[in-house]
Amino acid sequence: MHGIKRPSYGEVLFAPAVAVVFALADGDRFLYLIPILILTIADAAGAVVGTRWGRQFYSSGGGFKTIEGSMIVLLTAFLCGFLTLLFGGRADVLHSLWIGLILGTLAMMVEGISDRGFDNIVIPVGCYMILERLIVLDMPSLMGRFVVLLVLVILVLIGSRWSTLNGGALLGSVLLGYGCAVIADWRFAFPPVAVFFFHVITTRKHKLTDKYDHRLDAVISLATGCLPWAIAAESGIVGFSTALAGLTFAMGAHVAMIDSATRACLPGYVITPIRSTLKGWLIASVSGLIWLWLDFEKLVIPMIFVVLCIWLTVILFSKIRVWYRGHITGLWVIEGCLALVISTLVFFVPS
Repeated sequence: MHGIKRPSYGEVLFAPAVAVVFALADGDRFLYLIPILILTIADAAGAVVGTRWGRQFYSSGGGFKTIEGSMIVLLTAFLCGFLTLLFGGRADVLHSLWIGLILGTLAMMVEGISDRGFDNIVIPVGCYMILERLIVLDMPSLMGRFVVLLVLVILVLIGSRWSTLNGGALLGSVLLGYGCAVIADWRFAFPPVAVFFFHVITTRKHKLTDKYDHRLDAVISLATGCLPWAIAAESGIVGFSTALAGLTFAMGAHVAMIDSATRACLPGYVITPIRSTLKGWLIASVSGLIWLWLDFEKLVIPMIFVVLCIWLTVILFSKIRVWYRGHITGLWVIEGCLALVISTLVFFVPS
């Protein structure tokens, strides 16, 4: 995409993507047409503009994309949603406008994190899932979702100056926070946002911005601990309090492991599991558990077990980092899985 010559599966995935969206839409022409228009027009327009006139680059996946190309994706995706809904008679002007703005912004981010032609499946399916949720909402709900998205974008833009995350990972961070807020509840976004601010403060303090290049796999690692709980809450598999507590436990474990890994890479620093555990607990977990203060008595025992398990996990993860000889992505996968396992201690909370 945007003129990068690299292996691509786009031509293989295009036809299956169209078929999948057609099946999901189940006869709703708007849910089918808009995602396919975004795929065929917005994605292609971004590629043309990025290739011919792109000057400002950001890294994504195994290559790079251009800000100019991404802005064209945003604009064209907005028009695909806005004009189709409006002139197709599905929504009035204001509803079409807000849906188009949200859909265009998210489509730009989805395209920005996709690599090797996988945007040909991610964009249409992702846009279908987003549109299906947006199209039934009233005006206040649409405006609220746009405000949440805008706030997250601003926060990430402010923090990007000191972040070691590349462009695609920064876009993924916004999508993760927004996904937690929209799938479950706006309070579910606070722990991931707290993790991002911890990351920014740490990299700025130790001047790590030019030393490391963290990619989307770092964000996917966090998503491993976040999204299962958000989806479980939205589907009714677990209650709101249980899901939010589980997510915050996972984020606390993430911060503790990230802190220990960072200290291991800094000259003159030693790994202190207790310090990392307390930092993870105070930064990430409290930002979510503060909303559950009415259930504090029920959470005391599980919280004690979680703190102990996070401490043991920090020790285990430090050993794994020493022994591990594979790709860095494998370490992120291990970290995400460990955080998710720890979060399951929430099931010890009395009902």
